[in-house]
Amino acid sequence: MARKKALLEHKLRTLRQQMQDEEQAHQRRSALGTTKLQEEQKAQMAAAKTTAEDARRARDAAQLELEKFERVFATPGGGGVSLLQVESKRNAKRAAEMPTASRKRRLRNWQPARNRTSWRPRMCSSEAGSSSTS
Repeated sequence: MARKKALLEHKLRTLRQQMQDEEQAHQRRSALGTTKLQEEQKAQMAAAKTTAEDARRARDAAQLELEKFERVFATPGGGGVSLLQVESKRNAKRAAEMPTASRKRRLRNWQPARNRTSWRPRMCSSEAGSSSTS
């Protein structure tokens, strides 16, 4: 009887140790996954910032080009620049502004989640008031 009890206690200690080892392994895997997710998000943010900066530069260059063509066109005789060329520069400026405007709209709809490593959409005030808890 004492031998059986000793075996069961040994088995219980072994199972508890296995559970503790598994819990520690799970925590390590979880921490590693969170770290990788954070690194991926930092890389995505850096890429987004680079893209935004490139779009801003393109928009600024298009604006300067348009201003230059409008100044020359405003001189007597049009300065050798046609209205079609000025309109072309205006269209180029509008095209350069589109990525910036759409990016701003998308960013306005997202906010960082507190104490989390992911992003979640912000609910509109109309959605927040109409949601019901079931």
